[in-house]
Amino acid sequence: MRGVWRTAAISAAAAWCLATAGHASTYTADYLGDTNGFSDPAGIFGGVSDQFGDTPIGWTAEFVYTDAGIGISASFKMNGVTINIGGSGNAATNSFYEFSNSQSDGTTSLFLGFGYAFETPAPADPTGTYGPFLNLCSGSFSTAGGTGGDLCPITLTISAGSSPPAGIPEPVTWTLMMVGFGVAGAALRRRRTGHALRAKKA
Repeated sequence: MRGVWRTAAISAAAAWCLATAGHASTYTADYLGDTNGFSDPAGIFGGVSDQFGDTPIGWTAEFVYTDAGIGISASFKMNGVTINIGGSGNAATNSFYEFSNSQSDGTTSLFLGFGYAFETPAPADPTGTYGPFLNLCSGSFSTAGGTGGDLCPITLTISAGSSPPAGIPEPVTWTLMMVGFGVAGAALRRRRTGHALRAKKA
């Protein structure tokens, strides 16, 4: 009986740990650069124009993503105006850019690729500052009203964030928890029934 009780308790505890365990850690990628052909007919950024790349406009961008490369959110700031982007995104290392971030919510899209930022393969710890790189126009921004254009990242800084809080347990985890606590309850009831029978016989 003690073995059954111990097994049930361990099962319940393991299921609870699975339910409350934190998710993957997050990273923040901060880009800084300028434009190389950008127009703002919608006036979102005050009507700035670098249509022919002769008057570069400075900008910053931030991506938040998990260590599994899943994009969480992004923001793009230019001329004092910040556009936040939700939706879906990713961060990846590849043979062309070596590192890239993208995020799109269906209306606004932001892509930045940073060439020659990492060794091949990418280091286990990507945090740090890379650049400056010049004449590397490997990015783009677009949003409603035709506002957008090409972006030239100059520096990239990657920093590690904390693990996001645990979410609601998945159905499989709930099932494990219910089975574990159910077995524990059954073992306890059997134990009490055994004590009651022995008391009657006495």
